[in-house]
Amino acid sequence: MPATLSEHSRHLTGREALRRIDITGALLCVIATSCLLLGLTWGSSQTYAWASLPVGGMLFASVMLAFLFLLVERRALEPIFPLPLFRNQIFAADAVLALLVYMILLG
Repeated sequence: MPATLSEHSRHLTGREALRRIDITGALLCVIATSCLLLGLTWGSSQTYAWASLPVGGMLFASVMLAFLFLLVERRALEPIFPLPLFRNQIFAADAVLALLVYMILLG
């Protein structure tokens, strides 16, 4: 019986384990989130107008990097955010509700 991916990854050590880390996905997620927060902060604090090039550029960069993140996650061996989880309706509903709750609490 062949070992599943999670069973196989438990036996990796050293460099083999480091190769499986989704560094590209993690960096794209961090940079996309940073661009989003920076664009929203600049626009809301009146540092720049909402329609200005720096705010629009940051928000556009955030959307593009998030799209790139999703593409990378689809191809990663062990993604930091497994997209097939959203096929489960309970998980998808919980993720949307958690996002809304965090947005309300942060605001």
